[in-house]
Amino acid sequence: MKYFSLFSGIGGFELGFPREWQCVGFSEIDKYVKGSLPLHVGQSFDLEMTEEENNMLVEYAVVNILKDQFERMENEHRSNRDNG
Repeated sequence: MKYFSLFSGIGGFELGFPREWQCVGFSEIDKYVKGSLPLHVGQSFDLEMTEEENNMLVEYAVVNILKDQFERMENEHRSNRDNG
């Protein structure tokens, strides 16, 4: 399986993946932290997001996570209202 690591940090999450999974790129803006991920997954990368791309992804993710959460809360409220 191939995957792209988002908000990678030092790559601790990747340590839990099976070794046969292949990380094809990553998203991390901290220049000091970036060096750890290739060590954890045992490979270097050709794909790396720029800081601008990373910021756009974070903004998109936050907006969609909040939107999904509000939709879930609204659906739960409707369900409770209709059932009770």
